[in-house]
Amino acid sequence: MHKRSRQVKRGVNGRYLVLCAVILIVGGLGIYLLHSIRAAAPAVSAEPESGVTSYGVSRISDTTASSGSAVKFSSLTAANFTWHSHYDVANLIPDSGWTVLQSPKNPWTADGPYLTRIFMVTGATNIMGSAPYKPTNAMKVDLHPGDIQSVQSNGNTRHASEVYDLYTTTGSHTLAENWPLGVEREAWFHFSFGLDPTFVASTYSTDWMDFMQLKGQWGGSPPLALEAKLNRLQIGSSVGSRIDLGTLPIGHWTDLLIGVYLSPDPTKGWIHIERDGQVLVTKQMHATMGWDKWVNGTSANPVPDPVYLKQGIYRGADHQIEAIAWFGPTKMGRTKASVQ
Repeated sequence: MHKRSRQVKRGVNGRYLVLCAVILIVGGLGIYLLHSIRAAAPAVSAEPESGVTSYGVSRISDTTASSGSAVKFSSLTAANFTWHSHYDVANLIPDSGWTVLQSPKNPWTADGPYLTRIFMVTGATNIMGSAPYKPTNAMKVDLHPGDIQSVQSNGNTRHASEVYDLYTTTGSHTLAENWPLGVEREAWFHFSFGLDPTFVASTYSTDWMDFMQLKGQWGGSPPLALEAKLNRLQIGSSVGSRIDLGTLPIGHWTDLLIGVYLSPDPTKGWIHIERDGQVLVTKQMHATMGWDKWVNGTSANPVPDPVYLKQGIYRGADHQIEAIAWFGPTKMGRTKASVQ
C-alpha cells in the first residue's frame, strides 16, 4: 500500500518537473525572441520623461506662455495662434515662454550638480555692435569644453545646453496632429541670432553644432536644425537636403525668418527662409518632419513623428571650444504676417 503510494507520488512529481522544464524552455525562448526583435529595431530617442533641468521643471504643462498669457493646447489649433519668448521677466523658466531647461554638468556624473549656462540679459543694446536687428533683451547660451548634459544608454555623451517648448504632456504616444505644432500646418519663426566675437568656427567638415531645432519626439537627428558647418550657417536635415544661409554671424546679429509647412512627405512639406530681409529660399519643397515607425506607427504603416521647438547649443563631442550664442526673443505663428 505504502509502496504503491510512493510510486504514484514519484509519477506525479516526475510529470510536474517535466511541465516546469517545458514552461522554462518556452519562456526563455520567448524572452530571447523578444530581445532579438528589439535588437533588430532601430534605436529611437526622445526627451526624458522627467526632463533634465536645474529648475525642477519636469514636463511642459498643459498651458504654455504666449505673450505673457497661458494658452491651452486645445486652442493651439487656431489658425492664427502665436507663441512668443521674451526676456524682460524675472525667470527664464517658465516666465519667458520656455518651459524646460536642459543643463550640462562639468565634470559629468549621474548625481553631479547642474551648471548655469543659460542667462537672460536685459539692456542688450550694447552687445555685438549696432546691427539693425539687435534686440533689447536676449538669451545668452554659453557652453564650455567638457560640458555634458547626459550620457545615453549606448554610452554616447550629449553636449548640450538648451531650452524647449511647444511640447505635449498628454502622453508620450500622443499623435503629431495633437501636438502644438501639429502636422500639415504652417509654422513661422522670427528671431535675431548671433555668435559671440570669441566664437571659433571648426575647420573639420564632420563637426556640427546646432542652435535651433525642430526636434522629432522619436527620431534621433532633428528633421530641421539651424547649425554651424565650417564657417557657414546652414539648415541641416535628417530628412532632406542641406540649405546654406551664408556665413556665420560671428560678432554681429542676423535676423532670421523661417517658415515651414509641417509634413514628413517631401511633396507636401516646404521651407521658406529670409535673412536680414533678403529672401534666400521661397517655399522650397522639403520634408520637415520624420516618420515614426516604431512607437505609434510601424514600418508598414508609419505615422508623422511629432516635432517641438528647441534653442541653445547642442554639438558633437569633437568640437570642444567655449561657444557663446545669443538669441533675441523668438516669435512663432501660423502665418508670416503674425510673426513680423
